[in-house]
Amino acid sequence: MRSHYSRHNMLRSVIRRSATVLFCALAALGFMRCAEPVGPITSGASEMMPRFFHTGEADYTVSAIPFSADPTPTTTNADLKEDDWTTGLIPIGFDFEFFGTSYSSINISTNGVVGFDASMGDGCCEGGPIPANDAVNNMIAVLWSDLTPDATGQIWFGMSGTAPNRRFIVHYKNVSFWPRNEADRIDVQLKLFEGTNVIEIHSLTVPVDGHVHTQGIENATGTDAYFVPGRVAASFVLSNDAVRFTPAGDKTPPVVAAELTGDVGNDGWFTSNVGLSWTVTDDESPISATSGCGPVTVTTDQQATTYTCSATSGGGTTTESVSIKRDATNPIVAFSGNAGAYTVDQFVAITCDASDATSGLASSDCEDVSGDAYTFGLGSSSFSASATDKAGNSSAITASFVVSVTPGSLCNLVRRWVSQKGIANSLCRQLAGGAYDAFRNQVRSQSGKQIPADKAEILIQLSHGL
Repeated sequence: MRSHYSRHNMLRSVIRRSATVLFCALAALGFMRCAEPVGPITSGASEMMPRFFHTGEADYTVSAIPFSADPTPTTTNADLKEDDWTTGLIPIGFDFEFFGTSYSSINISTNGVVGFDASMGDGCCEGGPIPANDAVNNMIAVLWSDLTPDATGQIWFGMSGTAPNRRFIVHYKNVSFWPRNEADRIDVQLKLFEGTNVIEIHSLTVPVDGHVHTQGIENATGTDAYFVPGRVAASFVLSNDAVRFTPAGDKTPPVVAAELTGDVGNDGWFTSNVGLSWTVTDDESPISATSGCGPVTVTTDQQATTYTCSATSGGGTTTESVSIKRDATNPIVAFSGNAGAYTVDQFVAITCDASDATSGLASSDCEDVSGDAYTFGLGSSSFSASATDKAGNSSAITASFVVSVTPGSLCNLVRRWVSQKGIANSLCRQLAGGAYDAFRNQVRSQSGKQIPADKAEILIQLSHGL
């Protein structure tokens, strides 16, 4: 109890007041900045300053909000019934991030300070300057002042709401300034929000009195603090006031990743149906907007086509693109002009064509088949052709035809190759009459004479097919 060491605490109070005077004196000399009281600031004030002394990227924004206190919790602690005490670390009930560090426990002081360190000082005996590297760092000054609980006013804490939107409440309800039983009492409530890590201080009453107060937040090293101007180491009055400290939050845009499924051939071509799905994640803030991020199925052949997904969160926008080209169709290989059956006096003119409409041909052995029918020999002849496209699809075909000899077709060859009409007529009569041996004998007798030797040999060989 303060009665056991009131002189000691009075000395601490004098030292703190002297430190405040020194702090602001240094500010006047330009070595440091000091918050100047600006009179009462209510929730309707428009001048909401985001920081007191701060370097680097902003950690919080400070804003006025409508007053709306939660119901008072029903849990207290024996240490919260004593003057100038702290509870030590007690569970919050969920993880809460403060200046970038996650905490699961909190330390409550009877002097209007809530912190995240087990060794946090009790803050006796008035609200000090922030930022300041002292015994009360890594803390929230709910209403840091020279407070003392009594039978009329106590400090309550507890959790309300349901996951993932719970709130941890610390309520300094009708707590007296020192000495106890003063008529002027404070009614101030702290809310810590799960998930968003938002901090709210709702002040129903901070009356006119002779004490010095501080309301704001300070980091673990005492080098960074956020507050409303006029509420640091100053006397101020509040009524139905509420202040919100919002973490700067997400500093990085979402991660966007594409997943492609399907059979991949050559040169990045898909040779089957293609499935495209997007994964959009952001561990720091919710995804607020997406465009083009729905699933896609490509079921028809196409040249390279670009698909784009854009996603936005509190950290900005990420845009990712993928290109999909699909060719699941084999190349076309075809023979045209094939009569299927030829006599020896006819001409074979078969054309081979290979094509691919999407990825294009990579290779082909497709060749035309042409020539005098007799040059292919009697009977069946077969020819093959194949082609491969750039995606790796391939096709192969075979063409066949039959060459036959008749007396009339062989006679046509005779008239083509024998210029002496009398001999040509004689040979044709022999063929027509079925005198094949006589035909062969006469051809032999004229070989190299009226019939070129190579042609005579062909006529004799073909005659054996009659």
